[in-house]
Amino acid sequence: MGGVISLLVLVLCILIFLFRLSGMPVVERWLGVVFLTTALPFSYLLISAKRLGRPSLYYIQIVAILLFILLELFLDYIFQIDFRNEQWMTFLAFWQRANTGM
Repeated sequence: MGGVISLLVLVLCILIFLFRLSGMPVVERWLGVVFLTTALPFSYLLISAKRLGRPSLYYIQIVAILLFILLELFLDYIFQIDFRNEQWMTFLAFWQRANTGM
């Protein structure tokens, strides 16, 4: 299940990026909402990890992607900060967190 959800996240991120470049913010926003809902299966994976006997690296990976999704939720939907058009340092920090989450 984790592999399927990870692939879904990757495809969604690619589609969001493409629609952002195409200037279609409505589609981009709805794909972002779908992306945010992927936190539910990742949370389930985190909860069931102990029962399945997963290694500690598994916990780190799941927590990293959940933190990335939470960061997206706050920046894009709650505070609505247009951080992608700000200074390069802000972009660099976000890019680093995005790659850590994936």
